[in-house]
Parts: sequence; C-alpha cells; structure tokens
Amino acid sequence: MIRAVLLCQVLAVTGLAQQVEPPAWSDLRANNPPGLEFSLQLADPHPYREGELIRARIRFPGQRSAMPAQPPPRELWQFAGFLLDPEVGCGSMATPCFPTATLGLRQNDPAWRLGTNADQIAIALNDILPALRPGHYRAAVLMRKLVRGSGPQWNRYLDTNPPQFAISNAVEMESVPATGEWMQQAIANSAANLAGPPPVTREEYEQRELAAEQLRFLDTPAAWTASLRLLPAEESVLLQGLAATREPARVCEQMRTAVASPAQVVSSQYLYAAVQTCIRAHLPAPPPKMPPDSAVPNAYW
Repeated sequence: MIRAVLLCQVLAVTGLAQQVEPPAWSDLRANNPPGLEFSLQLADPHPYREGELIRARIRFPGQRSAMPAQPPPRELWQFAGFLLDPEVGCGSMATPCFPTATLGLRQNDPAWRLGTNADQIAIALNDILPALRPGHYRAAVLMRKLVRGSGPQWNRYLDTNPPQFAISNAVEMESVPATGEWMQQAIANSAANLAGPPPVTREEYEQRELAAEQLRFLDTPAAWTASLRLLPAEESVLLQGLAATREPARVCEQMRTAVASPAQVVSSQYLYAAVQTCIRAHLPAPPPKMPPDSAVPNAYW
C-alpha cells in the first residue's frame, strides 16, 4: 500500500515536470485563428540571474493597411499583457502583466508598438514581468481581438462579444540567485560603456542601450548611485529605472540629496522622476489592474 502511494506521488511529480505549460494556455492556443503569425522568443536563452536583462522578441502580424488611402482593416489584434506561470502578483488571464509606466511608455514598449506594420519587436521582459525570484517560470504573450465599429463608430475598434483572445507560444526561463561579485561586475560593465565616448555605429548604439537597460533593472543602492553619477547619459532609461524601484523611499531620499551636489546633473526630467518616486513612496499601493475583458474600447490610431 505504501509502495503504491509512493508510486502515485512519483508519477504525479513526473507529470508536472513534463508539462510544458499550464493546460489553460494550451486550450487557449488551440483556439488561435488559423494562420496567425504570433510568437515569443528569448534572444539569449540561459539561466538568468536576479536582475539580469532578459531580452526577447515578439513576432506578430502586421495589422494596418500599407497604403494610407486604403480603408482601415476590419479587425486587428491588440496587446493584452503577458501571462506568467507561476504568477507573481500578475500573470493570469484576469490580471496579466503589463509594461511599467512610471514615467510613461517609451517608444520601444510593446503597448506602444503592437498594432503596427512591424513584423517583430525587441523587448526587455524585465520591463513587463515582476522581479523574478529564483525558480522556473513560463511566459507567453496575450492578445485580444478588436473589430471595427459601424455607423458613427466606423473609426473605432471595439471588443468582440464575447471577448476573443490569442496566445503565443510559451518560453521557459530559469531564474538563479545573483552573487555579489556578478552584481558588481554588471554595474561596472554598464558604467564603463555609458561613461565612454559617444557611440558612432549602430552596434555601439545598441550596446549602449543594453548597458543602460541592464543597469536600470539591477535596482540596488550601488546601481542607483551609478545611475545618478552617469547622468545625463541615457537619461530617460536610467531615470525610468530609478522611478520604478521597489524601494521608492530610499531612492527618493537619494535623489533629493543628490540635487544639492554640484557634480549632479539635474534636468526637468530628473526632477519629474524624483517627484514621481517620492509620491510613490508616500502613497498606498495602487488599485488592482483592469482585467483584459473590461478594457475601454480603443479608437483607431
């Protein structure tokens, strides 16, 4: 009897280990429209340290007419967040994960880009998913169908009734602890790049952007100090990281104190980021995110 119980437990654990993704995701993907070109791919799959930049690419169908004179398409698919398993405060169908918008969406954010003619966009999953503690995770992109209205609403896209969703393939990620040595080296590498001569080639521009992105996602006192010291290099990226910190009270105090330093570069964007961070440090937690099936109808843009 005991042997039978142990065998059942082993089989159950084995089944979970072999399960590629949650059953609900597979069921949802089975209902994807035929021919929908929609996928998620990690740029450099490997075990990611906590705070390490996780680059990915989303491939999706072009959704606007190529010729401005042509009428808008009858339907399109809109970004509806990321699913995450296991969930970490977000990641379910009811509460998908969305890009951080502490200082407003930047032009390379998926919420701004999806719905255009581009075949593929590059993103940082750190900008969308919550900070991942060590463990194994699966992530997928969720999209929702919108249809063009008729009559007075011909130029607006409305949700279908009932809502229709599509899901990308799932990517698997392993998060591992970050050592102090790795953190110091990551900060030093980013700082060396950002403090160097201005980029000239496209590759140099990309490396500089990656350096700034990596620094902003580390979210440690040493990373905050380096970010402030490196300003105005990649100012919008570094300030985005400071404003999105998990410790707004500490970053608020550091940014306020730094203003008095003659060596600190202080711009209007710096002051705005500092104000937003200090406000967040003294306000209660924001309300839950709006579920995807209750979004406000979207205008065609």
